[in-house]
Parts: sequence; structure tokens; C-alpha cells
Amino acid sequence: MFIQELPTEIVRMIFQELHKRTLFVCMRVCKAWQGPATEFFYEVIVVGENNRRKFTINYEKPDQFAKLERWTRTLIIHDDFNYLSTQYGIESEYESDGERVQFTIDCRIFFKLLNELNNLKTLDLTESHQAQQYLEWIDESEVEDIPEFEAIFPGRLTGYDVDFGEHDMFRIYYKLRNSLKYMKIDYKYLVNGKKPIRGASLLSDFTKLSKLVIEDMQPDSDVSCVNILNSCTTLHELHLKHKCEVPDSVYDQDINRKVTKLKSLKLEIPKLTSACLRYLLRCVVTDNLENLEIALSSEDILTWIDREDEEILMEFARKLNSVKTIMFKGSYDCAHSNPSPCTKASMTKVYSVMNALKGKRLIKRQNLSFNDTNYRGPKMGISDQKSLSYMCDINCSLEEDKLDWLIPDTSVLVNGLDTVNHVHFSVNESREQFSLGLLNLMMTNYPNIKTVDINTTTPKSILKLESKFTTFDMDLIGPCPSQETFDLISTCVPRIGHLNIERLIGYEKDRNHDNLILDLTRLNDLQRVSIVINYTPNFKNDIFGVQFKFPGSDMVHCHFISHYRKESTKGFEKVPMSSCHTHYSSSMRRVFIQCHGVKNLRFSESPRHYPIAHMRVSFEISK
Repeated sequence: MFIQELPTEIVRMIFQELHKRTLFVCMRVCKAWQGPATEFFYEVIVVGENNRRKFTINYEKPDQFAKLERWTRTLIIHDDFNYLSTQYGIESEYESDGERVQFTIDCRIFFKLLNELNNLKTLDLTESHQAQQYLEWIDESEVEDIPEFEAIFPGRLTGYDVDFGEHDMFRIYYKLRNSLKYMKIDYKYLVNGKKPIRGASLLSDFTKLSKLVIEDMQPDSDVSCVNILNSCTTLHELHLKHKCEVPDSVYDQDINRKVTKLKSLKLEIPKLTSACLRYLLRCVVTDNLENLEIALSSEDILTWIDREDEEILMEFARKLNSVKTIMFKGSYDCAHSNPSPCTKASMTKVYSVMNALKGKRLIKRQNLSFNDTNYRGPKMGISDQKSLSYMCDINCSLEEDKLDWLIPDTSVLVNGLDTVNHVHFSVNESREQFSLGLLNLMMTNYPNIKTVDINTTTPKSILKLESKFTTFDMDLIGPCPSQETFDLISTCVPRIGHLNIERLIGYEKDRNHDNLILDLTRLNDLQRVSIVINYTPNFKNDIFGVQFKFPGSDMVHCHFISHYRKESTKGFEKVPMSSCHTHYSSSMRRVFIQCHGVKNLRFSESPRHYPIAHMRVSFEISK
């Protein structure tokens, strides 16, 4: 199929993804390629230090400027040589770095670009060291001399030597109030210098503004999303970062009962008050909203859930059912405050909200994750391929005798436990090997569990469990599991098909863990076993072996590696059970395994990180 046979939309999508240099080549291939390649080649023009001279000369030519007039929508003024040469394949005009100096495009050329590029919509000065010069020229110009910009990115406007700062940008934005679609500004700079007007009311003059990023870090301000949405009715996206807690009276006024056009709302606020929640229910959460993110700076999510009436929470969750992406974040100053502890009643509310969020969606993946620390709570969420519902910062205890908070009150909540199938725990400190209390709780109470992942920092260990149809694959990474640990694992997860055990570097100096004893006869579905042990060998006198004992036999099958010789030797021998422990040496490191028949045994040792050796034993179980 030739490119001219494709639909126009597909052709445009292909050329839009091409590199600048590739577009330049495509312009000269054929007439079918020339049109779309030319459009996207000239759509974004970058003027930098190393192409300034060529830009001044070439783009004053009528044929060149005609292409700019027709296609250019974004003008980027750049100073970074490395960026230009990497992204656009432009070679420097200068013979040495010392010849490269900061530059400013000539004022005449600059305004020719602004005045004659009829489709110019975006001016990007983010990487320009001379941004304030261009902005001063625009500030001093009449409105009719400035294009109808949809966005201006001012770049560096901070420092002691900057005369034109962020507080001056609003004058330019206000000049462009009839065309501007995107604006990022500090709330305190919303000031009309010609008239005594300050604050959100000035946003009502921006007739096309659709995306607003605004920050208000003043300690006594009461601005809220309400003030902004009431003033700027054209917004589709709002990101508000606010330092102070807004009084409830701001949200409860009658003039706030407006339906918005928002598709995306991101709030970074200290606290989600009841009045704010009711406002979101009443005015913001409609069929238009696609993305909702709320980040709290002075309380955790659990505090908010506990504070609200369950009926309001359910109504809120039901309305959120049509929202594609949902995220709730809670953060706090760990040096001055701690999140409230999690209780059974709290978890019941959390599960209820999550179930209501699910609604009629097809949930393909659900996650729960928890972190047992005194300053960062655990995370809990639901996700699928197209949407995300996420709650985090739930403080709790992961001690074995204090885990009942994880299980909600089923007399209140009927549905919930059977929907959880993927669980992750991050444990700061564990009082038991591999935090098996968590594993037992999950396997006992969550019937449809598919994966379990428990990471423990102190001591460092990892337990992974993954469902494979009718059995589970299990990984135990860290210290060698004790027989008591393995007994508990075989009790709560009896159907293990593949078992992988690895002793990490760091445990090899503990002589008490040199001997690993495993009874695998209780695992009727076990098919494959892999054991990796890192240890420090004694090259003068050292034996490391694996011993198998099969049911109904008093003999032990021994496979070993010996360092008596310069080259390691492998052997196989049958010895009586009564003497297998001391047959070679009382100091022999060994893995003693009770299991059914063994086939396809692989036994190897290799240096890993001197002086650490790496021993691997893998085999299949035959019955």
C-alpha cells in the first residue's frame, strides 16, 4: 500500500511523529510526502544560538517566510547548543565553545515573526537566557502588534538581576485575555495595575482560558477552587495549589451552585473539608469530569474518610464512577504529626468507598499495599487498564496479633474481600521471618487472591506468591527459611507448584544458617524446586552438599562439591541417615531435603562477588 492510499488522518499522524531531520528528507521524496512533511517541519520553529545567523538570513527570503506564515504555530527561542544539536541535528557555527555567547534575536526580526506569522499560537522562552528582553518588548507593544497567543512560557524570570519578573507577567497575560488558553501564575500576581482590582475576579475577563495552573502560598488567603471556577467559566482543566485551609463559608454560598465544564481537576490543599466535599458533589463531579486528583498536605486520607458520613461518601463514590482517573493522596509533616491509626471500622468505610467507585466498571486488577512505618502510611487502591482509583496513607500496625483491622466488618460490608486479588506489603520492620502473619491473613480471608508481595526492610527479605492456575509459584529471598517458617508456609499455601529459595549476600556469615533443612513431602503439588545460597567458602577445607531423603528409606542420597583439591569435584553417594550429618565433616554446609523422588537434578557452584560463592541446586519432583 502506498502512502497516498491511506486516509488523510493516518498520514498526518505518521508525519507528526517523525524527527525534524527525517521530515526535512521526506519533503524531497515525492509530492505525496511534501505537503504533510512541510507542514510538520515548519509547525515548530526553534531559533537557537547556533542557527541564529542562518535564521536571520534565510527566513527573510520570501519563499522561506511564506512557509512560516502558513504552517508555524510554535516559536521556541533556545540557548542550549546541546539540545539543538541533539534534537534537530543542527551543527554549530562556532569553532570553539569560547566563541559561543548569549544572543538576542534582532528586535526587527522578532516582531516580523510575531506580526507576520499568522498562525503563531505559542511562544516558548523556557530555555532562553534572554527571556526578559523579549517579554519587555511584548509588554511595551500595543495589543494589535501581538499575535493572538494561546500560551506563553516565560522561562527564567527569577534572580537578583531580573527586572521583568513573574509579577510583571500578568500585564502580558491580561493583554492576551481574549485569546489565551493556558496560564500558569501565582495567585498574588493577579493584579490589574491600571484599576484597583485584585484576585480571582480578574479571571472573568479571560474569555477563552481553558487550562489554569495557579499557586497560592499566602498564609492568610481564602481563595479556593470555588472562587476561580465562579470567575472563569471556560475552564476545562484546573490545578490549584493552596497553602491555607479555606473556611467552609466560602463553599456554602448560594452563588457557588453552578455546574462547571471541568474535565480535569487537581487540588493540592491542606484538608478536604465537608463543605468542599459537598461542593464537589454538587457542582464539579458531573459527566464532564474525566480526571480528579486531590492531594492533602495536613491530613491523611483515612482521617478524611473517618470524618465524613458514610452516606455522603457513598454518594461521592457513585458520582465518581463516571470519572476515568481518580487519585487521592495524603501527605503530612512526619516531624510534627502522625497519621491516625487504622481500625476495622475505618477499613470497612474504605472498602465501601472502593466498591462504590468500582460501580459497573470491569475491574481487571485491584491492588492493596501497606507500609508499616510511623511516618508513611500504607497505600490502597483499585486499578484497571483504563482507569485508576487510588487511596493512600493509611497508618496501621502489621504485628501478627494486631492485623484484624485489615478485615472489614462483613456485617456492614457484604461485598469486598472477594474482589481483592493483588496485594503488596512494604514492611519497615518485621518481628517474624518473611512477615508470614500477613501471608496467612491474605490466604485465609481473600478467596480470589492472585499475587502476594511482601517486602521487609529489616531484616531484608522478599516473599512473592503468584497464582498459576490451580497452584502457586513462591519465591523466598533473604535468610534461609527455618523449618518453623516453612511449616507455616506449607499450612497456609499447601498447593505450591514451583518453589524458589535464595539466601542473599549478607547472611552468609551467619554459621547458624549454613544448614538448610526442608520437608517438602507435605507439598503434594510441588513440581520444581530451585535453591540459591550465597556463602563464604573456606578454600582449604570446605564441603557444600545437598542431601535427599525419600519417604520409606533410611538412606540419604548425597551430592556435594569439595574444595579439597585445586579443582572442585562433584560426587554422589548413599549413606545411612544416622551418619549423614557427620559423614564428610562436622563443619560441612548442607541442604537437607525430605521429598519424593528427584529427577533432572542440576547442581553448580560459581564465584559471584569475591569472596562470595554462589551455589545453585534445582530439580524436579517425581512421584
